[in-house]
Amino acid sequence: MSNLSLIPVTSKNRRAAEKLKVFPHQTGFIESVADCMKEADQLAAWHPMCIYDNDTLIGFAMYGMIQEPAYTRLWFDRLLIDKQHQGKGYVTANEPTDGAGSAPVVRRVQITRR
Repeated sequence: MSNLSLIPVTSKNRRAAEKLKVFPHQTGFIESVADCMKEADQLAAWHPMCIYDNDTLIGFAMYGMIQEPAYTRLWFDRLLIDKQHQGKGYVTANEPTDGAGSAPVVRRVQITRR
């Protein structure tokens, strides 16, 4: 049975997170985890997270809490599933492209395990 969880990146899991990879044809759509971590190290608003299925690290996500003058915005900015775990039903997207063949436009992401 699947048990998905988001766990903050720490000194204990950072090296494993930085080893997560997407397929070569996907690299233009998302930064490497190492690049994301450098950004998070420089700006406390970013919160890098490991995605686990039970005890198996399957992916990475990063969100930000961006302060605006009147409110705080939650910015879900990064999501990747390691290439070894893609195609297993973890992530599905509605309206997968903008119709022009450019980067995917995703209105809703559902993280599940079938």
